[in-house]
Amino acid sequence: MGPPPSSTTVISETPTVPFVEPPVTGETLRQRVKGLGNRLTVLYRFLFPAGVVSKVRSPFASGHTYEAAVPLTKKFRFVHEPVDGTTSTRFVGREIEMQSLAQRILFSKGGSFLVTGYRGVGKTSFVNQVVRTLELALPWAEGALGKTEIVDIYLNVARPVEPSEIMHHIIRRLRERLIEKDFYRLLDKKLREDLTLPYDRTSVNMARKLAESSERTFGFDEASIGSDWMKAAVKLGWSSKRSKTQNYEMSYLGCDDKAAEHDIIRISRQLADGGYSQPTPGWRRHGLIFWPREPQMVRLKIVFVFDELDKLEEFNPKGGKGKKPVIDEILGALKNLFTTSGVTFVFVAGKDLQERWLDDVGKGDSVYESVFSYDKYLPCLWSDVDPICNALLADSVTLPSYDKQVYEEFKKYLVFKGRGIPRRIIRTFNDFVGWNGEQPVLAFTRQAVRQIRFFAGLQEVLTTNEKLLFGESHEEVPGAQSDKRRLLPHRLDPAPVDVRVHVERRFERFQTTKCQDCAG
Repeated sequence: MGPPPSSTTVISETPTVPFVEPPVTGETLRQRVKGLGNRLTVLYRFLFPAGVVSKVRSPFASGHTYEAAVPLTKKFRFVHEPVDGTTSTRFVGREIEMQSLAQRILFSKGGSFLVTGYRGVGKTSFVNQVVRTLELALPWAEGALGKTEIVDIYLNVARPVEPSEIMHHIIRRLRERLIEKDFYRLLDKKLREDLTLPYDRTSVNMARKLAESSERTFGFDEASIGSDWMKAAVKLGWSSKRSKTQNYEMSYLGCDDKAAEHDIIRISRQLADGGYSQPTPGWRRHGLIFWPREPQMVRLKIVFVFDELDKLEEFNPKGGKGKKPVIDEILGALKNLFTTSGVTFVFVAGKDLQERWLDDVGKGDSVYESVFSYDKYLPCLWSDVDPICNALLADSVTLPSYDKQVYEEFKKYLVFKGRGIPRRIIRTFNDFVGWNGEQPVLAFTRQAVRQIRFFAGLQEVLTTNEKLLFGESHEEVPGAQSDKRRLLPHRLDPAPVDVRVHVERRFERFQTTKCQDCAG
């Protein structure tokens, strides 16, 4: 028999189909990006667990309903102090006045400048922006003035001070400010010594005297111990006395007023004319690559700002002949320092000083004209409410017609309530600010809208008949007399309804007088 037939297993081969990746659609791409974003989020939370900010509900959320609401920019912050360099975007108006004063200071060799105006009109903010403008203009003015740096020093004079005390503050704050701006170490050694000597002379010498004494006794009142046949008397008393006295004596080290004034003038001129030598890298100084170069001299423009001078008016003598106001005594005693030292002095004062200036000039022998080379009265900002408010609104927001109408009436309300004083305008604006979740808004209740419309109507009466009520202004100092006239209706201080009646009656009286004049 032959071998058994071999068993053969036949396997049918299935033809392989090549894998074809499905086409990438927009939805597929979004899913992939979303998955990648989720993975990155997990990784970020693992690596930086403290950086995850959880969504917390605002504690200020409330269920109040408002008649109208105007969204503000999310960067809105309440500002309660004068505008400085960090909040310069909130400064509105006075561009011409600011540039005029900045140019005058920049291209003057020292001198005294006077800025006046009503309280709250923005005098300090104005001076802050002038100093900021000076710093921004230095690169542009370098071709004409050479390398220059600004040294700004602020002194608040809100109480009466002696002229000698003013000089002490000047020399001390000058040295301290040079150290703050890192200019002091760059000065010539001799100049540093000249600065240190008067600084030490005006240093406060404080002596403390402490005395303490103590006295104590202890006991009882008289007492008997024992029986009738044996008795003993005991008397023991207790008292305590303790006293402590502590005295402080402060005095300036010896410094003659004339010597101090001479030192300040001499040092100020050296700083203004010479300044310091700008450091030069060693490779440039020794000519390793380029030709050797002499150190560049940097002039220092010293600007002293005396603020709060309007508060000195409260200490002026009441009545009596021969008694000068406090500021007049300071100007008379330090006239030589304020006019010949090469230092720029900016005096920020109130409306009273500006009026006294005009009266003094009329007499022909004015101490103000001999000290101040420039004076500027800052008028009230009657027409700048729009830019003040619009700068605080949220970007790209379209208001409903009713909310827009209320907002326009609100700005007229601010004109009436603010009286052209930026501080009052901003304070009244802030009274209507609230937070709706994370969004700051101007929120108006129904009662607030009624109040706003009433005073907006009063402002329309004043605006429409402004020339008839206040007349045309022909004044020596622009804005001074017109501010007085426009503030008159606000100083009547009657009830709100009486204000409107008074304004309307006054308008009728003016109209009647005008008709009689025309008939005559």
